[in-house]
Amino acid sequence: ALVYTSTAYSNANHNNFSLKEEVYRLPFRAEKFLDALKNEDNEKLQELVAHCKPDWPNTYTFSKCLAENVIMDTASNLPIAIIRPSIVYSTWKGPMPASRISTI
Repeated sequence: ALVYTSTAYSNANHNNFSLKEEVYRLPFRAEKFLDALKNEDNEKLQELVAHCKPDWPNTYTFSKCLAENVIMDTASNLPIAIIRPSIVYSTWKGPMPASRISTI
């Protein structure tokens, strides 16, 4: 089984007030985007981004959606759980002293 912690905002590109508990697919295979990054193919990258960039408010939410798509494409033979908390924060007592110190 695979458990992935994403974010409640991975589908921030949808204007619906309620979203289904599913992975919303990109208009292209996530692997194409990753290949363009690896190969530093800026032209192909810009072409792919043009298909969806206006839809996401920032790169963080887009990257989370991209990660969910990668998981669905590459691990579809496994039982998958994608957890989408609205806030992620450090633990109270661990894993080590001072792990909760934050500058925010």
